[in-house]
Amino acid sequence: MPDKQIKIDLDSQEEFDIFIERLRFFSDQLPAAFKNAEVFTTAKGFHVYMESCYNRIQDILIIQSILNDDPRRATFNFRRLKLTGQAQNILFTEKRNSNREIISKEKFSSIMTALVNDILLRARKQIQYKIGNGL
Repeated sequence: MPDKQIKIDLDSQEEFDIFIERLRFFSDQLPAAFKNAEVFTTAKGFHVYMESCYNRIQDILIIQSILNDDPRRATFNFRRLKLTGQAQNILFTEKRNSNREIISKEKFSSIMTALVNDILLRARKQIQYKIGNGL
């Protein structure tokens, strides 16, 4: 079964803010597309994981790019897909230097996770309201 998880690497607060803007827009258009987000801080920025309704890796990679995934990571994923027919949609939970010392490690952020899940929940509630009122 394909990994249906959206995985986004954001290298700064500014990139996270752009991600939030795009997520709001995307969620308003397709409110059931994502759920159950988790956000982790890293040495450089953030990692975001969300369950997705999409099955095809091509769709997942495109959505990740739209949502502001690290452009180099996206390029490597698309190249792997083109060359091998498969993509390794991976975010490393820790990074080590040449001496094998940990230089970055994911740390769960309950505040950022709550922010992202609130956006997803509001979008789903909005569509339920519209459906319930025949809009």
